[in-house]
Amino acid sequence: MQFSAYLNALLEQLDASPQWIIGHSAGAALATQYALNGAESLRGILCINPAFNPFGSMAAPFFSLAAKWLARSHWLPRALASPSLRWRATGSMLADTGSSIDPTMSQCYDTLLSDPDHIAGTLRMMAGWDLPPLLSRLDELQHPVWIAACEGDRTIPPSRSTSAERYFTHCRTLLIPQLGHLGHEEAPQTFADLLQTLIASTEA
Repeated sequence: MQFSAYLNALLEQLDASPQWIIGHSAGAALATQYALNGAESLRGILCINPAFNPFGSMAAPFFSLAAKWLARSHWLPRALASPSLRWRATGSMLADTGSSIDPTMSQCYDTLLSDPDHIAGTLRMMAGWDLPPLLSRLDELQHPVWIAACEGDRTIPPSRSTSAERYFTHCRTLLIPQLGHLGHEEAPQTFADLLQTLIASTEA
């Protein structure tokens, strides 16, 4: 809820009322929470490799506890951001996504991982991520929700992404071949076209 409150505050500051949202990974959960908060202008959501249950129901409590412990560390973000560890962490993290990463994308992620504040913020987000209350309310959404799961995703298996369909009242799942967890960065036009198809389907 806290993250969606930040999003609401930002949109109010920008005087923005989105009609369509694309949410990737954890952003998909944030998008649905935003919708549940009463987003009157919203007409639909496209979820790309959504993290509604990223670790599985059995493992989730252990990952949550680990994240809470790591988030309390003051030295860990600086250690992970140091050049001696960062190049290994960046390469390993990107390889684990299953996506084909070009040099520009790799450099962007390396820049993010060189910032201790960014790492600390990510750990705090993981520590505060509380999905069960959200999952219990997803059937309240009346907006169309499309779930696009990339078949090469090594971060969140496509079967786990598509299994979230059962939570929604109006949901469609699609499998995207070849691409990985960062599929929208590998082939942005694929998902731009998919969003246009979603929009057209609601206007038909």
